[in-house]
Amino acid sequence: MEQQGAKAHVHHTKSKEQKAPEHMAKPNGIPVERLKLIDDDDDPKPVQPQQKATVHDPLVLMQKMWGDTVPAVAKQYKRNEALIRADEKKKQAIVETVMVDQLSRSVISDPEQNQLVATPTDPFPTTRPMRNQNRRLHESKVQTAGTSTENALARRFKFCCRVVSKDGKDASRELFGFYFKIDGSITIYELHQFGKRMNALPLLNRGIYHHARGHKNGEPITIDDIYEEASLAIATAGIGTLPESIAKSKIMTLRVISVDMQEKEALLAEGISDMVGKTKIKKALQNPVSAEEQRQKDMLAKIQTKVRDQLRTRGVKGYTTLCSFFRQVDQNKDGNIGLSELQIAMASFRITLTDAESDKVWKMLDANNDGVLESYELVRGLLGEMNEFRKALVLKAYQKIDPHHRGVVNHEQMKMFFNAHKHPSVKLGECTDQEVWQQFIKSFDYCKKKDEVTYEEFEDYYEALSGCIDEDEQFANIMRNSWNL
Repeated sequence: MEQQGAKAHVHHTKSKEQKAPEHMAKPNGIPVERLKLIDDDDDPKPVQPQQKATVHDPLVLMQKMWGDTVPAVAKQYKRNEALIRADEKKKQAIVETVMVDQLSRSVISDPEQNQLVATPTDPFPTTRPMRNQNRRLHESKVQTAGTSTENALARRFKFCCRVVSKDGKDASRELFGFYFKIDGSITIYELHQFGKRMNALPLLNRGIYHHARGHKNGEPITIDDIYEEASLAIATAGIGTLPESIAKSKIMTLRVISVDMQEKEALLAEGISDMVGKTKIKKALQNPVSAEEQRQKDMLAKIQTKVRDQLRTRGVKGYTTLCSFFRQVDQNKDGNIGLSELQIAMASFRITLTDAESDKVWKMLDANNDGVLESYELVRGLLGEMNEFRKALVLKAYQKIDPHHRGVVNHEQMKMFFNAHKHPSVKLGECTDQEVWQQFIKSFDYCKKKDEVTYEEFEDYYEALSGCIDEDEQFANIMRNSWNL
């Protein structure tokens, strides 16, 4: 790819690094064989796509030491049991709230309730002054023609989702969705917890919503569109229940985290008694993506792997610096990036893609054909994302540091919860907890504001680390041990 915008490119200077004997320690006290410091000015070398990149980043090696330490089994088991019970309690509270809310809402807000009907005590209701025409409780009908019954609303399935956002407050929203087969409608409720009290309020009122991007743009969201790791893009215009931080964007993207497969399968199997039909349903649930969608996903994944392999040898810093650069290269400062800006960034970081690959990835990500992408959307689309299991652990760690969901934390807040004193090197007496902390917090030098880390920047760091950790369990151990999850 030809480099565009030469002035925008990042200069690298080579410097020679003296090799220290393996038995010696660096000034920070961490042994070389455990934690070898990198040269910040090292000139990154491109990696061949076929070659498996090897990670020598000391920041990654330090974190991997966490991953090799398995939490105490008994303690972790008790913690998991408590989390499962708390999760079940939440789900039960949400279901009860939604059912009561939907049953009462459909009766009270039904237009039929506003019809003035003559009664023995009031034979001429329309002659009353307007101030006396307010409906009283005893005049409300228990059931109207448009009322959904409890049995009808019971034909639904639950799913959990999250808002795809760089804003920590929005990303932390705990969302529960319901799909109702009676009319193909969905509703999304947000769980609010105040101490031991829980309350659920609608983020999306029950209704039929349509895809706002992609090849299904304009089509209603159906039962087949709701599956694990599916993205639901919904236009925010006219939705009065959305918070201002979400409503200011034209499109809200929801990522489905989990689906109650038993309930969903039961809905799809209604009226089907033969084994052939039931087998087809099971296959459809196992492979919910169409052949064309799968082809595009595979193509994008191949390009993402090629890009990540070229960044892998540069460790955490290479990834996070590229994310920061994408935010800086936004020439119009409108939060959006065009194709030319993408090419500048790729050339500056010596990331090699063919012209055909660049065009393919851009067309797949720019589903609306408007020529621009949000920087957050582009970074995650180009470099790929960690899976929802890992994402949930990262979000949980940030929520622990930022309990009030401000979306930004300072270094002191992070230090309060970071288990540096339990790092294996500290336990072995090879370094102090302060040295481990300094090595970790140095990873966030790329942040926009000194001494502050936004949720987006925190996620960038762990996206970079995730690319260097192959096993989910090892990544989970890193998160559990370092943040005491």
